[in-house]
Amino acid sequence: MIISKWLEEVNKNNFPSKERQLDLGWISWECAVNLLDSKNKYTQFVLERLNQDIQDNYDISFTNRLQKENFGWTYTTYHFKSTKRNLDITKQDFTMMYRYNIYENGKLIKEIEEREDLIVWLNENL
Repeated sequence: MIISKWLEEVNKNNFPSKERQLDLGWISWECAVNLLDSKNKYTQFVLERLNQDIQDNYDISFTNRLQKENFGWTYTTYHFKSTKRNLDITKQDFTMMYRYNIYENGKLIKEIEEREDLIVWLNENL
């Protein structure tokens, strides 16, 4: 789903159902369905701060996986796709500091610690 459309849809029908999460671009997840709404709110904060050109030209989808070594916490992958560039950004949420790893064509191209720095990087590089 294109980011601008996703931003419209995220506040509709806030009942945490599997169908709603699939409609919002969740490809797969291993956490409880109701936890995805908090991930959606976090994502909304980031996506609302992207340039309009990015919001209108990039599709967004998500996957969520568990990690054994972090005792049950999860990490989320954001999939940004357009005719210009395709990126996968992993967000590890098992520490107080958020860490983002940005991949292009499966190759790590950038590591970012802070959410604000991620927003700046995305606006400058997408």
